Amino acid sequence: MTNRTLLYIAAIASAIADTTNKFIGGIPEATGDTSAAPETPTAQTTSRRGRPPKENPATPPTEENPTTPPAEEPVKGAKTEEELREVIKPLVEDGRGEEVKKLIAKHGGTKLADLPAKNHAAFVRDIEALAM
Repeated sequence: MTNRTLLYIAAIASAIADTTNKFIGGIPEATGDTSAAPETPTAQTTSRRGRPPKENPATPPTEENPTTPPAEEPVKGAKTEEELREVIKPLVEDGRGEEVKKLIAKHGGTKLADLPAKNHAAFVRDIEALAM
């Protein structure tokens, strides 16, 4: 081998070593200035390869990031769909179904099943007033 070939091999080996050290967080390149010592990462902030540790997906959710929605509290005056059907039954039988549909829309629903529970009491009051 010639000197030129040996120099190319040494340059390639040096480049590979530098790249490897950068990826694994190895010893920095020697520059002659020994006053600046390399910082040693703590085990809590970085992993063995110099990267921050990954989040453990098995950890329980915190209050800031719940995975399940909070349970809805029962609304005072809320009725079941069957109870609401019993309330509107006399008006529908009298042919006043369009007026009932307008009241359902007024209280935030497109049909009786979609009516929000918080609006049930006001809806029943309006139906009773309409029935009089």
